[in-house]
Amino acid sequence: MEFILRLVLDVALLVGIIFAIRYALRVEKQLVAIRNSRADMERFVHDFNATVVRAEAGIRNLKNVARDAGDDLEKLTERAALMRDDLKFVYEQADSMAERITHGITLLRQSSTGGVASGMGNMAGNMGATAPPSPTKTEKQQDLVAEASRNQAGEKKNTETVARSRAEMELLRVIEKLK
Repeated sequence: MEFILRLVLDVALLVGIIFAIRYALRVEKQLVAIRNSRADMERFVHDFNATVVRAEAGIRNLKNVARDAGDDLEKLTERAALMRDDLKFVYEQADSMAERITHGITLLRQSSTGGVASGMGNMAGNMGATAPPSPTKTEKQQDLVAEASRNQAGEKKNTETVARSRAEMELLRVIEKLK
């Protein structure tokens, strides 16, 4: 019986060794696969690292471009505000000049129809005094042109020259024609 017991133990030990060898072979195949995939993993990690570095550089460049664009936009906004103020000034001056020219044309028309002299005569008659002699038409026109020239010269800036607008040029031509 001892013999059978030894034989059963030897067979059991042999079966255990066979399973251990089979398991060891399977583990070795997996270790070879891991070593092969390790090289692939290292290549993947290297490529991933390079991609991350490029992405960081791209983000830095994008931030710089955005900062520059913001600075440019701020400068453009400041320039636009200055231009708006300049245009507002030019508009106000042109409006004022147009009102003076319109007033001058109205006076010229009234003087050509005798409206100013008769109006002044009526005022003088109502006050009991005589009207002063009305100047000739050419003197009034010369006075209006001289006043428009003085006004225009007074409105120019010291360092800038303001170009005459087309409407202003046309109004001045009308005044010149009325001479």
